[in-house]
Amino acid sequence: MNWQQRYTEHFMRPWSERRGIDNIDHNSTISLVRVPLDRLSDALAASAIETHRGVLGAEIELPSEFGFAYQVTGHAWSIMIRDITVSPNRIAATSAPTAAQLSQVLGQPVITLSVSDTSGVIEYQLFEGGEISEYFLGTDGAGDLGNIDGLPAQRYVLSPYSDVDPEATEQIAYFWSKRRVPT
Repeated sequence: MNWQQRYTEHFMRPWSERRGIDNIDHNSTISLVRVPLDRLSDALAASAIETHRGVLGAEIELPSEFGFAYQVTGHAWSIMIRDITVSPNRIAATSAPTAAQLSQVLGQPVITLSVSDTSGVIEYQLFEGGEISEYFLGTDGAGDLGNIDGLPAQRYVLSPYSDVDPEATEQIAYFWSKRRVPT
């Protein structure tokens, strides 16, 4: 078996056999929405040009911009993956509602999780009632980001400490919340 076959076999193994992290060399964003999939699909369909339901196992043609939503059996949260190939100057023109808009329309919490190995950032944002209520941002020494989106965040230098190795890149975390106070 050549390396391509081994890689394909590894990538295609059942979800029930997967544990841990396969690979972090990517940029991704997902949204978790605490509603049944049909309710999320209805909210997304209201502004979509076209929708397809029940496509698991079917071949479909994707339009130039798309989103994919699903729900794992037995879980209260639906998962939404947006097309990340949309160029930044066209994001505002896409018809998909933002996480804040979804939380407002559905009256339920929406969590957005993002990771970028390119910019060295991992973050989450929690939206409730159409407003951000909590966020976390971890970065590889991206400078002072203590006022993200106009919200004053608590800054934590996680490692390494500059007095130990002044040349090392700092791992910095920022946290802000309406819901809880950091300790």
